[in-house]
Amino acid sequence: MMCPACVSNVKASLSTVNGVKDSSIYLKSGTAEVTTEDSIKPESLCDAVKKVSYGCNIAK
Repeated sequence: MMCPACVSNVKASLSTVNGVKDSSIYLKSGTAEVTTEDSIKPESLCDAVKKVSYGCNIAK
């Protein structure tokens, strides 16, 4: 992510995943913190982000 528009794009893409309650996107670190229902798989979140042409890794 390079700009505030990127942050908006990533946040919007995460909001399309059923079960996402909230997300915070951090431009400087290039990370996101996502609050979800328990049934959400992290891969689903990455898939949504990748659909809008951004990279995604799952933090462990």
